[in-house]
Amino acid sequence: MKPVRLQTGFALLEAIIAITIVAIAAVTIMAQISQANVQSGRSLVQTEAVFFANAYLTEIAARPFDDPDGVDGEAARRFYDDVDDYNGLINVGARDGNGNLIPGGNRFTVRVTVANSNALAGVPAADALLVNVTVTDPVGASMIVTGVRLRP
Repeated sequence: MKPVRLQTGFALLEAIIAITIVAIAAVTIMAQISQANVQSGRSLVQTEAVFFANAYLTEIAARPFDDPDGVDGEAARRFYDDVDDYNGLINVGARDGNGNLIPGGNRFTVRVTVANSNALAGVPAADALLVNVTVTDPVGASMIVTGVRLRP
């Protein structure tokens, strides 16, 4: 009778199958991590867009409802002295009130519209201005922040 020889270790075929399974698992995990990174980056861009929109809306809301000097439609943003002056403002690159580019803002486009609004019950349209600030991000998605400025 021949002695039975015990097999130790893996055969080449078993090793190849094990490596293939591990490689497929690694690729799947890496794809999920990559997708999570893309979503995280997208969320960051959206957060920046909302930040810029809120900054513009805060600046606009701080201006008087009516033009204090009687001259409407000042030519440069740093001279805007009432809410209506912002109507039609387009900034390629988010900028501060003096026209300086805000760090990181060069990737965004900001548009402002101001119009009379009858959105509030009991408030005449002539006494309410609807302000829409639209910020478009580098991939073309837009975030809109809206506010209403009332005549005091």
